[in-house]
Amino acid sequence: MKILSYIHCGILVMIVSNSSWSSTTKLHQNFMSYYKAGLRYSLMSIAKEILAREPEQVSGLEQILEDIILTVGSRNFQGFSQEQLTKHRFNFVHYIVGRKFFQQGKWDQAETAFKKVSSNSKFYPMVIQALATIAAQNRQEEKAQILFQKCAKLAQDKASDENALVAKQYSLVNYQCIMGKARVVYGMRKFKEAEQDYMHLSKKSYLWPTILVEESWNSFQQKAYNRSLGKVATYKAPQLRYAYRPEVDVVRAMSYLELCLYEDAIDTVNSFYKIYEPLAKYLEGTLSRYTKDVLYYYNIAKTGISEEGPYNDFIKGTLKDPDTYLISENLQESLKENELIQNKYRGKSKEVLESTIQDYQDSQRVLLGRLVRTKFKKFSVDIREALQYMSYIKLEVLGQKKTAIYEGKELKVGIVTGK
Repeated sequence: MKILSYIHCGILVMIVSNSSWSSTTKLHQNFMSYYKAGLRYSLMSIAKEILAREPEQVSGLEQILEDIILTVGSRNFQGFSQEQLTKHRFNFVHYIVGRKFFQQGKWDQAETAFKKVSSNSKFYPMVIQALATIAAQNRQEEKAQILFQKCAKLAQDKASDENALVAKQYSLVNYQCIMGKARVVYGMRKFKEAEQDYMHLSKKSYLWPTILVEESWNSFQQKAYNRSLGKVATYKAPQLRYAYRPEVDVVRAMSYLELCLYEDAIDTVNSFYKIYEPLAKYLEGTLSRYTKDVLYYYNIAKTGISEEGPYNDFIKGTLKDPDTYLISENLQESLKENELIQNKYRGKSKEVLESTIQDYQDSQRVLLGRLVRTKFKKFSVDIREALQYMSYIKLEVLGQKKTAIYEGKELKVGIVTGK
């Protein structure tokens, strides 16, 4: 019998000692039976082992594996090597291969893999989204716009999926593709057209506040500075603070500067230095102390923090990011599935399923911790970049003050010193 090399060794011991799991055929039969019973998360480890064998021989297995992978997350299958994956002809395998190349910035190889995915695949909207992004990266703006539009329509059509979490994924893809088209148009400096594209984004989505700063920049580029300020003023609402990004204050200060509201510009600069420079140092210190301890970051995601302030806002925003949000939701759903296992199964089957779902939960905690750690790194970098922009704004105001002195005018501003 072939060793189940992709399953945790504790699960392997139980399976090899259980005659009902000892052959590939019986493994497939049990897998199909549990799938029909509604199990998903506890089947991830077994799905990996099936993929390591020759699953093409089993009729109907591709659709089931695709459904499970779409539910539990394709990231969980990226540990396979290119050689292991490319021996399969499944649509979702081509998607996983494409994602691996995509994350490495190998656009040509990614595009080749994505184009092998059939339009019948449940992953097809995500494939079109990736192809649109690749086109944008290659400065093929017209092609990118067409693909983003196609992606948005495909994802919208699938957003009524009976699986609520899968439907949520399609809704997110729909939103991201609308955003993608708007960003491409903005990059082409077609600001009026971009403004119309941004208006297509539903305010009902929790992602809506995250694009207000992009709309603000779009207004800024059209010299509509008051409208730009109005957009970023929305972030002052307590319930929307989670969507804050450092560039919010950058566009605010620059808009004040363009309106010659130098006192307001400097107040924005001073406030940003006071609040976010210490936060950047704190995030950098945390990253230094807990470089490899991904479970530290998972625990932050799980428990959150009680204090109000910019750090709390940042954590809330991190947990609302589509990637971290979906993993958190999957963890919650896996707890419900575990209850089903406890109530429905007995004996060896129960032992195996308990172990496989524990394996899934452990892997998701590590994955979530890594994502949160990445968010720490990005936010600290974003703050540092914003601090640089703030220093330029401060120098510009100083230049205006110097000019005013030479011209015998009064220009009152409060400049932060020692920065």
